[in-house]
Amino acid sequence: MMKEVILLLTVLVMFIVCFFVMGKIGYFINENYKAFIIEERENTQSCKIISLDKISDEELLKEIHDYQKKCGKAGMIIYDSKKKDKRQCFDGNKAV
Repeated sequence: MMKEVILLLTVLVMFIVCFFVMGKIGYFINENYKAFIIEERENTQSCKIISLDKISDEELLKEIHDYQKKCGKAGMIIYDSKKKDKRQCFDGNKAV
């Protein structure tokens, strides 16, 4: 009878200790996952394409400001849609 009580108490203590340890491990994994997601968002470049033919100057400025508020940094590429070879439009930082 005494052996069963000691075994029962030992199993109960181990269950409680493991429960708290798993809680700490879960918290640790969750925090690292959040940090990973935030880092991935910062490293991911997003892109928005706007046709200048169908938008007014005020709407274009509003889109640019909204995008800057959402993403922080913003750059702009303007290209000539009439050119046959689009690669000529995107030549690094050089004006083509």
